Amino acid sequence: MVRLERTKTTFILGAGASVHCHVPVMGDFLDEAYRLRRYTQVELDNKGAFDLVFEATTALNAVFAKSQLELRNIESVFAAFEMAALFGKLGELPEDKIPALVPALKKVILETIEVTQDFRNDAQGRILPSVEYHLFANLVAQLATAGHDVTVLTFNYDIGLDFALQKEPLVYASGLGEDPENVHVELLKLHGSVNWAQCNKCKKVMIKELGNATSGVIERNGDIARLRPSRVIGSIHCQGAEREQPFIVPPTWNKSEHYAAISPVWRRAAERLGQAENIFVIGYSLPQTDQFFRYLYALGTMGPSRIQRFYVFNPDRAVDERYQQLLGPIAKERYRLNPDADERLREGTLNSAVHFLRKALLPADAGRVHFG
Repeated sequence: MVRLERTKTTFILGAGASVHCHVPVMGDFLDEAYRLRRYTQVELDNKGAFDLVFEATTALNAVFAKSQLELRNIESVFAAFEMAALFGKLGELPEDKIPALVPALKKVILETIEVTQDFRNDAQGRILPSVEYHLFANLVAQLATAGHDVTVLTFNYDIGLDFALQKEPLVYASGLGEDPENVHVELLKLHGSVNWAQCNKCKKVMIKELGNATSGVIERNGDIARLRPSRVIGSIHCQGAEREQPFIVPPTWNKSEHYAAISPVWRRAAERLGQAENIFVIGYSLPQTDQFFRYLYALGTMGPSRIQRFYVFNPDRAVDERYQQLLGPIAKERYRLNPDADERLREGTLNSAVHFLRKALLPADAGRVHFG
């Protein structure tokens, strides 16, 4: 039987998909940022931003006299800073510092990712993606060749997957503005990226080419390399404008400030969820606080397609109840948590998912695929 249409396959990646290259998850993010600022010799470009964030989190400690906040989790701290900006008050912190809190936390997020994320540095001095992202990018290439239209939705800010897709090489669409020709895959970054910049005048969001980051400032240590894409952000896009600023969308409910700039990406994500026949979630724990994704999924999947597979790969089995509550009756019939029971995610969340999906979706003789 000849299949007339291509299979619509959508991946959803959370922080657990990038933890293999040492990008901290949200619950550990502030601890890692504090360690970088206080106990290492890492060269930081935004020391003042780090100091302000930790001064403000210290001020938040006063909340425990009458309330509870999860101050180890950067999502909770981000929400508290946003509310402080609305109220003009955060404990004993001087009022003139409050408007700078959210911008400072964005800089902390960006730089913490840059100085912790590992890339490979080979004997010839070439910068290569992590093994896991490399394998995932090749799986995407194999699926595209085998008749799948592949979309990747990610909440991650890091450039690990972008870099791996370019090295494959695969041409990908971002959902921002015009798409390139001959697109192989869509990479929709729902919270922005460390290599996205916004003009403060026209509000256009631009993607800074990773080639600029690799030819710019690179930190090397043996077989490990780290890229600093933030250092190629800062040109002037419009006449009379200030320098560009990194475009990072807070991992909180309040995304209205960023809506106009990133709404095309969110619309594309909702459209792809509505078309999806396969949905594979890797390393996303569906936290109770993430109402954004719950509505994106609920409204996006109101399309005509019938979900054939809804697989979640996550070592924390506590996520099972959250996904069971998210899914409707048809999706529940196709839902499985960690379907490769024999693997038990022992090789890491992303690696195990790739290993299982290659066996489940591709013919046994499927080899590596190269585009370009």
